Amino acid sequence: MPRHPEQESPPALTLERVAAIARKETLEKGGLTPTVIVVADKGVVTMPVIDLPATPTSRLEWMFAAGHALASDGSFASIRQVFFVSEAWMSVARDGKRPPIQPSKDPERIEVLTIAQLDVVSQTSELLIYEMVRNFQGQVTRLVERGNSRAEQHEVGNPLLSSFLAGFVAGNRARLN
Repeated sequence: MPRHPEQESPPALTLERVAAIARKETLEKGGLTPTVIVVADKGVVTMPVIDLPATPTSRLEWMFAAGHALASDGSFASIRQVFFVSEAWMSVARDGKRPPIQPSKDPERIEVLTIAQLDVVSQTSELLIYEMVRNFQGQVTRLVERGNSRAEQHEVGNPLLSSFLAGFVAGNRARLN
């Protein structure tokens, strides 16, 4: 997994800053590579996810392994924030009810850009969702905000980011024992 420390003693990134970069890349390139961004004690690490596993369980396992690998090399002792930026399918509720099928199989699904953040220090998670609007040639022409959620981690969390953090903690324990 590629890791790119970008700076020493990094300031906290904001969800808005990460979202602005993701929106710009999506509009300029027509999409983006799913990416994990980690703000750790000694730097910022970006981890492009070239082959994101297809199933939810496999994605959780991948995130755990990525967190474990980051901790195992000993470059970082702690994490302050983790972000995950990706494209996804989203089903839209009809008559106040969620469709009974997975978004990828929903004929009325929409394509979205998601930016998720887990702030380890404040124990909060946040998610921004933008609908990707394409023209007839398939080019992304605009992004429309579809959702913004902020919650205490113990109430509403992000399973992928929680799995990454759990892997990091397990990797640190294994390295120190």
